[in-house]
Amino acid sequence: SWRVPPFQWGALVDVSGGGKSPVMSAASKGPDAIYNEMVQASRREFNKWVKACDETPKGESMPPKPAWRQRKASDTTIEALGHLLSDNPEGVNLVFDELTEWIGRMDAYTAGQGGKDRAVYLSAWNGEQVTVNRASKPAMVIDNFSVGILAGIQPEKLAAMLKKGQGSSDGLFQRFMVY
Repeated sequence: SWRVPPFQWGALVDVSGGGKSPVMSAASKGPDAIYNEMVQASRREFNKWVKACDETPKGESMPPKPAWRQRKASDTTIEALGHLLSDNPEGVNLVFDELTEWIGRMDAYTAGQGGKDRAVYLSAWNGEQVTVNRASKPAMVIDNFSVGILAGIQPEKLAAMLKKGQGSSDGLFQRFMVY
């Protein structure tokens, strides 16, 4: 009954041109091969499904849509991440060349309301069950809302973010293993 999500949050800190990107690229080479195979298989299954839907006679029920298998993402909203995690109960890794890119994407579509994405990511570190309820859509239960993160950042940018309060006491930056 006790489990720990198999993800960690890592941040490589070095000056611009200090070699963060090559290290992340080398570390991701093996997993990327697996991810790419999964995405190709998902594309094939999706194309088969589209063809089967096109061939389904009018009035008959459509075949069930296949799950989209993917373990890595670099450009996603919280809502899209929820859908991705519902198809991938093992969790997903987010990889960003710059940690500031990930922070900047938070609450991009909230029209100044802000705050929601950060709270969701704080929960994602724990790998808990999340239920998403929207008035216009059916409920979506995500059994393992688990996200790993790998990103690079320059020391002066990290210091500036922490100084501006973006590192606040909510524990977001404290979840990262910094190297």
